Amino acid sequence: MIRNAFGLLWEGGGAKGVFGVGFLLKLKENLPELTFKILSGASVGGINILPVCIDDYELLKESWEEFKRHKALKLRLFPTIFDTGEMRKFFHYLIEEKNLFERLMESDNTCLILSVSKGKGPIVFTNKDLSGSSFRYYKMKSREDLLIALLGTSSIPYFFPSVEFNGEILIDGGVYSPLPLEPLVEVSDVKKIVAIVHEPFGNWKVSSTYSFLHPFNALIENVTRKLVKKEMDRWNREGTYIFKFRDREIFLVYPEEELSAVLDFSEKAINRNLRIGEETFEKIGKDVVKFLLGDKSES
Repeated sequence: MIRNAFGLLWEGGGAKGVFGVGFLLKLKENLPELTFKILSGASVGGINILPVCIDDYELLKESWEEFKRHKALKLRLFPTIFDTGEMRKFFHYLIEEKNLFERLMESDNTCLILSVSKGKGPIVFTNKDLSGSSFRYYKMKSREDLLIALLGTSSIPYFFPSVEFNGEILIDGGVYSPLPLEPLVEVSDVKKIVAIVHEPFGNWKVSSTYSFLHPFNALIENVTRKLVKKEMDRWNREGTYIFKFRDREIFLVYPEEELSAVLDFSEKAINRNLRIGEETFEKIGKDVVKFLLGDKSES
């Protein structure tokens, strides 16, 4: 069981995921000794946590530059809406060129990458030997396992190709829980958690205009927001950004304005979401530092 220190929880959300990158890079600049001992994420959140798990924030930044270069998604409509060949190239970049698997195995920190097996429920890919009663935990044994974990956690049904693992079909972890707090709580006793979400607090449904203009994005985002709301309805709000779940304190990081669309991986959209993350830190950075260092007072 992971004891003490801090946890990081990162919501899924496609291109919106770079919002948290902007925030965390600024947080690390202001708190260089910061280490997250256990990190949990689904979809893009499950991808983003990996450079943080090995305490390589430069790789976190580089990975999104590489992501932009690969133009992650290509429309094809049949048999799935998008071709993810470029996404596979991006994952190979992380695994083959950056030795991500080996570095995760060497890390003292724990990553939890949520996926869902059709017919068998949630499965958590991790770099440690873990067990629990609510989730299946699978310790990755090879680079291929890590590739499957990354493809599985981001495989949105009907939008992206399905992924096979040991005879099972894996789909996006965000379908089960885009904000996977439960596995983090089950296998650790960390008392302070930073949670990154991608929608303004309380805005749980996209507008009808947005739905008309961006139907694919709206479909994904409405499902995601409904599930995030369901998770957060179990939390008790204790301050502007501070929540409590059982005996865990959670600092919620969220944008004050709508981010660019979940499937918009254009350079313009990614740069905008990154900038909003940086600006969010400028507004609440002192509060999250106080929270982590033991002072819950908020401005």
